[in-house]
Amino acid sequence: MELYKQNLDVTELVGWVERQRVMMFPALLYLFVRAAEEGEGRSLCPCYTVLDEKNGGSSWLFNASRGSFDDFYREYVSVWHRFSESGETVQNLPSSEACLYVSCLEAWGLREEFAQDGLFLALGKLFENGGCFYIPLTIKNAVRPADLFGQLQDLCRECGGKGM
Repeated sequence: MELYKQNLDVTELVGWVERQRVMMFPALLYLFVRAAEEGEGRSLCPCYTVLDEKNGGSSWLFNASRGSFDDFYREYVSVWHRFSESGETVQNLPSSEACLYVSCLEAWGLREEFAQDGLFLALGKLFENGGCFYIPLTIKNAVRPADLFGQLQDLCRECGGKGM
């Protein structure tokens, strides 16, 4: 499938993250899951890359939590701590078709073995332009990538007023 690339305006999300004192990546991940599940019409398991500071490279972790952002965030922090302390990674990944792969390592993440069949989102580095914040986003294997991007954009803008 063709890659869809666009800069995602995350200005409202950046403000919400700062007010809530939470991490940006899990907030984005939560919004991505919501938008992707709605757009794809099916449940997805978010799998995401983390840097392995002990052994070098990166590993895939996943968050099986459903429900509110607070539940999702607690699960994310718990999985991250388990990985940081023990190096424990995903043991029983769901089938790749059921995964939403999200990577902050765009160059690595677009390699075929990481996301051959599953929906894949790769994030670039957050940047500011004219007082607004953007994240380069690459979408792969989406049914309608432009629609998914639009849903993500809407959710990022709405969170400033409504929250998650």
